[in-house]
Amino acid sequence: MKQELLPKGSDLKILVDVSELGEDIVLGNIAYSLEFTSGDSKKTFDVTIEDEEQSLPAGLKVLDENRVVAAIKGSELDRGDVWLRAILSIPDEDFTDGIRVEIHEIDQHITIF
Repeated sequence: MKQELLPKGSDLKILVDVSELGEDIVLGNIAYSLEFTSGDSKKTFDVTIEDEEQSLPAGLKVLDENRVVAAIKGSELDRGDVWLRAILSIPDEDFTDGIRVEIHEIDQHITIF
């Protein structure tokens, strides 16, 4: 995949599609954190479950059960390659607490210069 080059200060809208990470991952019913990093900066979106309903942070838009769009102001990320660290809390009865944590680090193919 070709690296997209963006000047420092450009706002970003990044599509996150978790269907590529595994067939049992569905964003609609789990808590998760999306951490976008570039240089020494990080922008995090934490999605929690409250009373069996997801609580979404500002800047995160749900498209469907597998895809969300993260809106990031250009001033929030430094120069460098943009990476996503997705930390997913997936219900799984095989674990004593009922949750399996999966961490995925994904190159977003974006370089801020």
